[in-house]
Amino acid sequence: MRHAGQRRHASSSALLVLALCLAAGVPAHAARGLDLSGFNLDVAFSSDYVVHGVTRSQGDPSVQGHVGWVGESGLMAGTWLATVNLNPGPGPTLEIDPYLAKRWLLGEDWALRTDATRYLFRKRLADVPYDYTELRSALSFRDIFDVAVAWAPDYSGFSYRGFARQRTMLTYEAGAHFPATRWLALNVGVGRRDMQEAYDASYWYWSGGAETTLDRWSFALTYIGTDNTARQLYGGEYAGHRVVATLALRLR
Repeated sequence: MRHAGQRRHASSSALLVLALCLAAGVPAHAARGLDLSGFNLDVAFSSDYVVHGVTRSQGDPSVQGHVGWVGESGLMAGTWLATVNLNPGPGPTLEIDPYLAKRWLLGEDWALRTDATRYLFRKRLADVPYDYTELRSALSFRDIFDVAVAWAPDYSGFSYRGFARQRTMLTYEAGAHFPATRWLALNVGVGRRDMQEAYDASYWYWSGGAETTLDRWSFALTYIGTDNTARQLYGGEYAGHRVVATLALRLR
């Protein structure tokens, strides 16, 4: 069953890479007359896909992409895509996250960003509808320190404590990003996921790493850990401690 899941995962990766390459290679004459200054397109290859300390690819590599638009007023819209492998057997192999966001300047040093994101997982399972909505607000100081809170009113998922359908979930995070040199940045973060309504439990996760950027390329190496509660909920194959490497390319 695991080998079949890996074949589906590889097929989704190939399709995602092809779609992004086609988008990046649109002829210049096709874009004439369009204002593309606010659009950006990124692709990445990661050794693992981890969200809130828990892998969504079973520790396997993940191909990821992002297409977004940023307006002069601070309004943002876009879609995040990633290949996933949520279950040991049949299950979703592609995550699609369309979002709408707004960045508010609160003076010279402070900024507030609000996001509304819909998490979609395909192919969809009838027994476990993983799709959910998340509303998030993040307050940042000079783009170095930030704190955030996110609320999901309709979270659905699975853990060793059973199925959760249409439950509320809260996530709290704090992070810091330090530019060490012109090409190197360091980052640390900590978060807590409140899943009391879903599983009668909450867990902590944390991370620390470095990222180097050269022209349009970037490479990040990140250590991610979780507490014992996360491992009890999802098992050691999904939660715990791991190192993730990510190579990204900004196409636009």
